[in-house]
Amino acid sequence: MTFTAYQARNDGTDFSFEGRDEDAGILGKHPPSEVPPVVTVDTLEDLKCGARAYLGKEPAVVLYLTDTDNCVYEIMINEKHHAAIENAQRRTVISVALLTFCVTCLLGASPGSLGSSALL
Repeated sequence: MTFTAYQARNDGTDFSFEGRDEDAGILGKHPPSEVPPVVTVDTLEDLKCGARAYLGKEPAVVLYLTDTDNCVYEIMINEKHHAAIENAQRRTVISVALLTFCVTCLLGASPGSLGSSALL
């Protein structure tokens, strides 16, 4: 049996829960598409290894690990990359909030400002 890894599309139409079988480890189906697979091997373990290597080169993508019947066995992401992106976004939001607070305090404390702005 041949196992393949396909890159997920952004629109979410390339995965369905039809054919889900938890006992067999099948999450759902990946309908065939014109997009070529990113990794093709003979065993599921080799596919997981190849998919991790591909995620090392392309960390932002999502991969569906499928067999010849288009049954999805696993959905893989680069967890470290996504955690780093989330952490960077959180720090950016905190930095913008602190900057806004500091600028507001600076404007409120300047001489000639209105008394009500000092309350901000």
